[in-house]
Amino acid sequence: MAKPTGIARLSRGLIGRLMMVVVAIHTILVPLLFIGVLYIVKQGYESLFINQARSESHMLAVLAGRDMRPARLQTLFEEVALSGSVVFWAVTDTSGQTIVSTHGSDARTNFKEDFFFGEHGDTVYYVSVPVNDDAGILRGVLRLGYDETPTREQIDNTYHRGFYLAIGYISLTLFLTISGGRILNLMRKELVTQANALEHQALHDTLTGLPNRALLHDRLKQSILASQREHAPFALFLMDLDRFKEVNDTLGHQAGDVILQQTAVRLREAVRESDTVARLGGDEFAVVLPKVDVDGAVLIAEKILITLQAPFVVETRTLPIGASIGIALFPGHGEDAASLLSRADVAMYAAKHAGGGLTVYDPDLDRHSMDRLTLTAELRQGIDRDEIEVYYQPKADLHTGEVCGVEALARWRHPQLGLILPEEFIPLAERAGVINALTLRVIEESARQCAHWSSGGTRISVAVNLSPLSLLDAKFAEKIAEILRNCDVSARALILEVTEGAIMADTPQAQELFAHLDAIGVRISIDDFGTGYSSLARLKKLPVSEVKIDKSFVIDMLTDDNDAAIVRATIDLAHNLGLKVVAEGVETQGHLEMLAAFGCDMAQGYHISRPLPTLEIRHLLAINRKVITIGANEDRPLFSGL
Repeated sequence: MAKPTGIARLSRGLIGRLMMVVVAIHTILVPLLFIGVLYIVKQGYESLFINQARSESHMLAVLAGRDMRPARLQTLFEEVALSGSVVFWAVTDTSGQTIVSTHGSDARTNFKEDFFFGEHGDTVYYVSVPVNDDAGILRGVLRLGYDETPTREQIDNTYHRGFYLAIGYISLTLFLTISGGRILNLMRKELVTQANALEHQALHDTLTGLPNRALLHDRLKQSILASQREHAPFALFLMDLDRFKEVNDTLGHQAGDVILQQTAVRLREAVRESDTVARLGGDEFAVVLPKVDVDGAVLIAEKILITLQAPFVVETRTLPIGASIGIALFPGHGEDAASLLSRADVAMYAAKHAGGGLTVYDPDLDRHSMDRLTLTAELRQGIDRDEIEVYYQPKADLHTGEVCGVEALARWRHPQLGLILPEEFIPLAERAGVINALTLRVIEESARQCAHWSSGGTRISVAVNLSPLSLLDAKFAEKIAEILRNCDVSARALILEVTEGAIMADTPQAQELFAHLDAIGVRISIDDFGTGYSSLARLKKLPVSEVKIDKSFVIDMLTDDNDAAIVRATIDLAHNLGLKVVAEGVETQGHLEMLAAFGCDMAQGYHISRPLPTLEIRHLLAINRKVITIGANEDRPLFSGL
């Protein structure tokens, strides 16, 4: 007679039978556990996709309603399509006629609007929204198709991982049951850990460990239900780090990751345990504060800002960052998660536009948000259409009183909005990826003017501000050299001003660019000197020819002994290193007198002259280059233009 198998022997005893029951239970419950977890993850991915698609489609409908010209609409949606998520778009008028479409003249062909993810069995999520003009009159219908494939792939990958984990666990359970049940309990715990880890990974940010966007949406929904039940408000913060992009681009992603991790720790410490701190992506964070009114929200936001004002330490560098916070409150600013997030985002960008700090949402901010999106789309076209003008602010030699150079400052002559100042459009240019094109446009125009002045016998330098993002362009120095050759201008006539924080970044890209610029003869100036925690050991090794003392020190030095001491010490330090010194922010004759007494080389500010357009700077240089007199008893601008 054949011997019984191991399973047959095990099934004869009471303990064996109990173990077999355990195996059977695990075989049933484990798949059910994974199915439940995977269903939650699947719903999270699908909800996030639908919320983003519908929010974006409503925003695009507002933009489309402002200008229904086909060319304008085509340009708008071609730029939207660059993101890769929109694969179909169409705009029809009220009569049903197609204005623009990705699929020919009939925008309705095969279009079936979706209300659920994967509703019609295809891979495109179709959305249809009305297009109204600013007066609320229906102008047409916008139809969009969003690619579901990336989200499907995320869900499929989650399914595969869950399936393999379940199969592996069941197989190991059977093996260990036959071999011995001692390790079975440990493996069960490991499975629970893996399932929890899988759920945690789907709902948390891997870098900081904070809840991600999907979990934030769930927490917002729970907060809304609790607030409705208890009749208590709650606040939502959206926060963006102010100088993170500059640090990330110059010091690298590792330094950026360290700052994000330190930010997460500081945020957790600044709020209550019952509050939710989430990372939405990049340098953007969110905070949900239950049972908080507007006054309480402002106090907590101020506490967070103070916490983030302390410099961040990355390796041996001390970096100032700061933040901008937008605040929205339930139910006053929105009754669902999407509207609260949208309005907190509008408030956050208003705070960033104001130079940092916090802003509570106000309905008047919505129009500014739309205007910002429109300007971003129009800026690239403005550069191509030569709408960028260059103004020049003179720099005076404190020894001779003459104009020794100018700083080139960009202005955008918008066809409808008129003259737009750089603080309005430079951040848009950096986010839109056109800052290099804008900078080269300013350098080219400045070089042409420099050649014109030189042909008339006036030889002065021209300084142009350089964005930290330009330090990442390996061919930027070659492009500058080509411009100088084409304009027949000496490289020594061009000065590139780089912020102190960017120039102190010890990155291979920055080192290579500075070395190349120095080799062709272009001079480098450290802008806003005194605000970026410079290392003297690093400073003396850089190919720098001058420093510009930040105006925050110069403006108050007449009344603040500390600022006066900083200005004097900076001038002495720079001279000891063989560098020239420019003081900006000179607004009175008293500033000139004190700077001259300190031995400063050059001065710049509204007391000398405001920034001038091309014709007026030519007039100034033609009539008299001497613009200041030390010892004069004048507090009005020494040159006020034509």
